[in-house]
Order: sequence, then C-alpha cells, then structure tokens
Amino acid sequence: MDEAFSALDTALKNDLHHRIINYIHKNKAYGILVTHDINEACTIADSIYEMKGSPARLNLLHTFQTQPKQRNDKMIQKFITTIREKIINKNKSKFS
Repeated sequence: MDEAFSALDTALKNDLHHRIINYIHKNKAYGILVTHDINEACTIADSIYEMKGSPARLNLLHTFQTQPKQRNDKMIQKFITTIREKIINKNKSKFS
C-alpha cells in the first residue's frame, strides 16, 4: 500500500491500523506499507526501511522485538525517537 492512510482523519486511521494489525496477526500475513509517517510505521511495522537514492536503495533502520499488538504508546514514542535519531545522524554524517 502506498500512502494508504494519508487522507484519512485520525479516528478512521487508528481504526484501520488496528484492523490491519489484527488481520496480519490472525492470518500470519505479510505486506508492504509505504509511508512518510514515522508514527504510522512504528505502530504497524515489524521492520522499518528507508528508501533513498537513484536508483532507489533500501536501508534497514529498525527491526522491532515486539509484535505490533504488544506495543503501547510509550514504546511507540521511544521507537519514533530512536528512528528519527538514526535518520538525523545519518544525514549529519553525510554532510560532514
């Protein structure tokens, strides 16, 4: 899915996040979600990749040790901070 939730209001977006998490968990399914929303990625994903460059390359930013159903808001905020720091530090070293 490419930016599947970008035009939705918060309540509907959160409802769909939970439905997707439950579906994936129940059916042992896999999927790829393209998003610019780090919070969304940390809520749904098992792993987060960054896509950069031309031609595009994937770089693993983070692999979660917990399943999405086990995450609470505090854990998600910690993940968001960690991932943002990785992106910022990578960009700093690129321009140093």
